Amino acid sequence: MKKLLLAILMISTTYANELTPSAIDMKFVTDFTTFACKSFRDKVAAPNEIAALDVSFTKLGISDSTRRIILDVQSNDGQCFYSADFSRQKGFKRLDFETSYMTDSPNCMELKEELDRYISPGFKYIIKYNAYISMLFLTKELTSVCDEVSGNKLIEFQWKI
Repeated sequence: MKKLLLAILMISTTYANELTPSAIDMKFVTDFTTFACKSFRDKVAAPNEIAALDVSFTKLGISDSTRRIILDVQSNDGQCFYSADFSRQKGFKRLDFETSYMTDSPNCMELKEELDRYISPGFKYIIKYNAYISMLFLTKELTSVCDEVSGNKLIEFQWKI
């Protein structure tokens, strides 16, 4: 009986890990293109605090109702996968942070806390030609070359058609 319960627990844990939401689960999936100071105009380096985390933003997934958004981030060593889940109210351009998910290991959990710190304040977004999405970080904790240009720290995604 103990072996059966242990087997069920191991299978359910494995199954639960496979069900972590990801951008690719959404109806519309976009790829990261760049960081910018002004929407769809320039390319700049990642904000200093994000660059120090040694991560890459990979994809942004949007539900068919456009009310749920998932942002995927991966550590550059390929060990940690992070997904942030956002919601949006009808008629508004603000993405409100709901929760986040991370690969279950001690090193990754430290990274999750740092990413949550910068991502949980949410984003405002702009869509151009239904193919480009520019999202303004709402946190005031990030510093970058954009501080001298516009003060805006944007992350941009594009549909690969």
